[in-house]
Amino acid sequence: MADGNRFYEGGSFPHQVEDEAVRAEFARIFASEEQESLRQQVGDVAYEFSTRQEPSQAWALYADKWWVAHEGEYFETRESLKLVEDSDLTALKPIEKEFNDLLGRGALTEVMQQAEQLAVDNHFLDPEREDPRLFQQGPPDPFTTLRELELEVAGLRSIPPHEPAPDEFDTQEIRVDFDL
Repeated sequence: MADGNRFYEGGSFPHQVEDEAVRAEFARIFASEEQESLRQQVGDVAYEFSTRQEPSQAWALYADKWWVAHEGEYFETRESLKLVEDSDLTALKPIEKEFNDLLGRGALTEVMQQAEQLAVDNHFLDPEREDPRLFQQGPPDPFTTLRELELEVAGLRSIPPHEPAPDEFDTQEIRVDFDL
């Protein structure tokens, strides 16, 4: 079944040319050096910040999440979140560069939290949203959003611990002899 959310290899569907462009962009992003350390950490997921011109002719900065589909099919490979819109592209380019530089340095959580706050400040993301994630599609994201932290503090959601609970530690008696 061909729908707007799937891209198939070797198919002859109406949007094949667009599909080829999406796959080429996906390959370009995954091949970039900036994504190498991230790929090693999170697998077949990549993040990028990009500016695009809107139908209104204004410019917008987006946070993009790319991922690899499995079983030979190309599922929708990108989800985007609009962060800010401006009539002047030159106002957005420094933010785009700074955010992509942070990604390149491995500061994924820091930059995604900054992006989240920017989207909230510009009314592109509900600060009290029920689903606290930035991206609802694709594999789980390896970062914690500000909203997730807020809900955790309020006791409405718990973020899975990264360390075992105290009763899960293996204990071992250690004997130390001191020569006095």
